Amino acid sequence: MKKLLSAVAIVLAISGAAHGQTATFHDAAPTWSAAVFAAVVTAAAGFVGSWLGAQLALSSFKQQRAFDKRLDWYDRAEKSLQKMITKIDIALTFQGEPGTPEDHLKKIWRDVQGAQLKIEYRFAGWSLRFSDGC
Repeated sequence: MKKLLSAVAIVLAISGAAHGQTATFHDAAPTWSAAVFAAVVTAAAGFVGSWLGAQLALSSFKQQRAFDKRLDWYDRAEKSLQKMITKIDIALTFQGEPGTPEDHLKKIWRDVQGAQLKIEYRFAGWSLRFSDGC
């Protein structure tokens, strides 16, 4: 390291002598150390700033992703409810008609039951899926 400082001091002294200035090792050392210090501080500040920016972007991305998942869940739950409402309407309509075969009514009410089971399945994971740690 001392050899490197000596070489830098010689180069600075030669460049200063070429410009009509006289320089000694003591005059050149603070300039070199200030340049190194500035480079180190700049690099450290750049790293810290970029790291903080990346952490902020990652946090924002995670929040947006959680919101998108919730929105998708609400959309699927709403569609399931609409399907169940439609199946109940159809079943009630057929049940109200006097000539509807019993086998057809059983099939329609099984469809309603299947829609209800899908909704129960969707709501079963509600508290796990949307806790604060999402």
